[in-house]
Amino acid sequence: MEEQILGRIILDFSLLDYASLKLTEEDFLSYETRSLFKLLLQFKEDRYKEFNIHTAAITYPKLFTDCGGAEKIAEVMELTDKTTDFKLDVGSLIERNVINKRKSILNETLKILNTDPKSAEQYLKETWNETSTRLKKYDRKSIFTEMRERTLLKEKPSVIHFDIPQLNKYIGNVFRGKQLTIAARANLGKTTFATALCTDYAMKNPKGKVLMFSLEITRDALYNKVLAYATNVDSRDILTDTLLDEERDFIDKNTKEFEANNNLKIYDMSDCNSSVNLIESIIQEEYKEGPIDVVFLDYIQLLSQSADYYNELRIISQSLHAMAQKYKFVLVALSQLNRSTEGREDKRPMLSDLRGSGSLEQDADIVFALYDEHYYEHEDNMPVVRDIDIAVVKNRDGPKGTAKVTMDFRTGRMMNDETN
Repeated sequence: MEEQILGRIILDFSLLDYASLKLTEEDFLSYETRSLFKLLLQFKEDRYKEFNIHTAAITYPKLFTDCGGAEKIAEVMELTDKTTDFKLDVGSLIERNVINKRKSILNETLKILNTDPKSAEQYLKETWNETSTRLKKYDRKSIFTEMRERTLLKEKPSVIHFDIPQLNKYIGNVFRGKQLTIAARANLGKTTFATALCTDYAMKNPKGKVLMFSLEITRDALYNKVLAYATNVDSRDILTDTLLDEERDFIDKNTKEFEANNNLKIYDMSDCNSSVNLIESIIQEEYKEGPIDVVFLDYIQLLSQSADYYNELRIISQSLHAMAQKYKFVLVALSQLNRSTEGREDKRPMLSDLRGSGSLEQDADIVFALYDEHYYEHEDNMPVVRDIDIAVVKNRDGPKGTAKVTMDFRTGRMMNDETN
């Protein structure tokens, strides 16, 4: 733990600003790690902008030798995991030291108790409270302290901003780690809607990262939907390559920058035995290259392969939710609705209609349910431009309600912003 923190600071010297606020030399138990921390603090005090082994050896020879020299520093750097949460590592070190200090206090109290019970009680009270105060200071911070720490750590914003005017009332800003579920009956448009949401974010945030996992349709089919939204050209013409020359030139011109950013990646999971573990292994590798903003999954029920469908789906839902919190991305998960809507006079979907498990309902932070009043009459011959209701049936951090929009399913674009 100590070497992990020190290695992160050596690789990114700006992290020392945060560490020096939280840690002291006494937090490092071994002589070498304590000396290395002192060496880093000396660099900071002398206004160096980064750590350099040669400078350390020449300018601070005693501290350099005490911490183990170039060989030890190189070993620390090599073994450092750059993907861990630095703030969490620092907090864990503080908690460890508080626990160790408490053990020491209890042992000392027992020694005093044998000769002077009254002094033992006073000693325990004072030292225990002093030690606990440090932990409380770490755990209980004002919002201004939190903001300062985020600045020092150069953390990405804690929210993801989806700039869809028709939906800003409901999901303008979504906290990282949250799960956004889009539910609808088959062929009603949930993939088109979710693709529009993710593509729009990727286009407006060229430094962000969006991962799309398609379990139902192929990568090419999903990429066609992305291109259609990005260029506002009919996806069917792109798919069949029946574009006019000017349309082809327009697509080429308008997608060069989008593709150059390489900030939207599509993983085709439709022809393999997909699992949560496989998806997490991909996310883990992507996370090593940089933070992930949005993960798209179409659709969640296809991850279930067990005969024990409901129990497995519960575990899958909880695992995906935990993954979003661990890697701090917004999960956009598509879900089917069960057939209970067909037996009701009012076929508008409800939260309880999520197919398969109560965990889908529980784990989601925001749930969109798509509804088209003509769906049951014209399911096999739906117009490509039509009105749909996008109902927010669950929203932990904001209002519920219904956005009535006209969607062009050739491109995935919404054509008006009338909301209730």
